Amino acid sequence: MRSIAIDLTEATRDVVEKFLDGLCGPRTGGTGHWWSYRWYYPSQQQPVLCIAAGDYSNYDADELRELEAVVGAKPTFQVSIDVSGTADGTKELRELCETLLFRFDDRAFDDYSEHPWTLGEIKSGAKVDWARLL
Repeated sequence: MRSIAIDLTEATRDVVEKFLDGLCGPRTGGTGHWWSYRWYYPSQQQPVLCIAAGDYSNYDADELRELEAVVGAKPTFQVSIDVSGTADGTKELRELCETLLFRFDDRAFDDYSEHPWTLGEIKSGAKVDWARLL
């Protein structure tokens, strides 16, 4: 399963959840834990992407310092996106990443590199070392 994490540095839970509600439809039950899928993209009826969001309460201090050094600011909230496996998901991942990064101007990380991807890099198809995000 392919995964993308978008680390947000100036977003609050309320702002992110309302934004995702507007983009994906109202969140599903879920428990509120970061690993519980609460949104589906493009829709709950056609779930190509499964989305969870949460704070960094499950990170230890060293992990947070490392992430802050990479992102360039202290992260406040994370959106985690997994491809459901019902479709390729590349098109939907690109759309969702671009939409989130346009709104929040932060960085995306994937399973294939440790590079913090920007909106401009994603839109241009830039490669860092041997990889590109999408």
